[in-house]
Amino acid sequence: MAGQGKSIQKKSLREKDIQGTKFRKNPSIGWSVYMLRCDGRCLYTGIASDVARRMAEHAAGSPRGARFTRGFTSLELVYKACLGERSLATRAEARIKQLSRRRKEELVRNRPTVTELLEMLGLAAEDES
Repeated sequence: MAGQGKSIQKKSLREKDIQGTKFRKNPSIGWSVYMLRCDGRCLYTGIASDVARRMAEHAAGSPRGARFTRGFTSLELVYKACLGERSLATRAEARIKQLSRRRKEELVRNRPTVTELLEMLGLAAEDES
């Protein structure tokens, strides 16, 4: 009987740990694609469920921040679009990274809505299916 209590307790702890992770499947967490301007020149594109936390990681130069952003002294959030699902945010990030610098600058300047962004990247039809 004592052994059963321990296994139940361990199971409860495991469930608690899973519920507390950032990777849990929770529809209320929205994934965003974001763009940073680094030292007023380069553009960096990434995704995050919490853009403010992610920016702090980049700014701190921590190992959790992208290697690309570590050498820059100033980082400015210039665009953010909340896309909801991680898979959609990942596809949008990949498409943005394929754009030319000129097209990326246009995106930042025009600040498209989520719908406009998905249409521009050719993801609107994919999202509907």
